[in-house]
Amino acid sequence: MKLLVAVDGSSEADDALAHATDIADATNGSITVAYAVDPAIYDVGGSAPVSSLSDAERRLLVEDVEDAENRGLDVLEEAAALAAELGQDVETELLYGDPVVAITDYAESEGVDVIYV
Repeated sequence: MKLLVAVDGSSEADDALAHATDIADATNGSITVAYAVDPAIYDVGGSAPVSSLSDAERRLLVEDVEDAENRGLDVLEEAAALAAELGQDVETELLYGDPVVAITDYAESEGVDVIYV
């Protein structure tokens, strides 16, 4: 059985990976952990409402592809370490694009049986 776990660095993703390792153990399956690089615009000004156009310009940050890739590689490394602690060796994949599309396209092309998110 081929399992795919989509991760984003959250505790929920860690829970999904832990569950997938249990299933992989029970089915003698393999796990691929994937992260989709999707550079975005972030509000770094906190939760207070934007008070002016200049305030908005100071608060918004456009993430470049390299930063997004580095963050994704860090998340994949942490997920692989967690899987190793749980007794599973995993493959990792850095994908590109909207996570919904990139992950499902990858799963289809690789013949994945189950996706965990």
